[in-house]
Amino acid sequence: MKTLLKIAAFSLLLAGVAVLSYSEGKQHERDEAALIQAEHDFERATAQHGAAGFASFFAEDAVIMRDQPVVGPKAIEEARKPFFATPGNRLEWKPTGAESEHDLGCTLGRYQITRMDEKGVKTIGHGTYITAWRRSDKSWKVIFDGGMPDPSPATKP
Repeated sequence: MKTLLKIAAFSLLLAGVAVLSYSEGKQHERDEAALIQAEHDFERATAQHGAAGFASFFAEDAVIMRDQPVVGPKAIEEARKPFFATPGNRLEWKPTGAESEHDLGCTLGRYQITRMDEKGVKTIGHGTYITAWRRSDKSWKVIFDGGMPDPSPATKP
């Protein structure tokens, strides 16, 4: 009888662990889907509102890299204003993946940047980006955003 009770207790324990693991796995999937959606919303806000839309997704302690690190949404908006103020300039991106662990996450993807120079000549660049996110209340905020341009054809190995 004791053996039967031990087996039953152990079976219940295993079932509980399985349920918790399944639940955590589902939360992980929901978090990653939420990060992908946040990326789409981030890109849409940028397309619609330029530098202000771009900066609106950043946490107060967020960083982007320029010649020097730029910290916080107000400074990030100011740093990006000249780019978005130039007619024809666009920054578009699409996430290709997301990972999350508790309240931190990251998204990876590809971007296209269109720049118009002072003579009206358009250049288009492509690259890969990474965005680090932190969950704040029930939403995700960017804490780091950076990208690396693809090598030009002349510099490819």
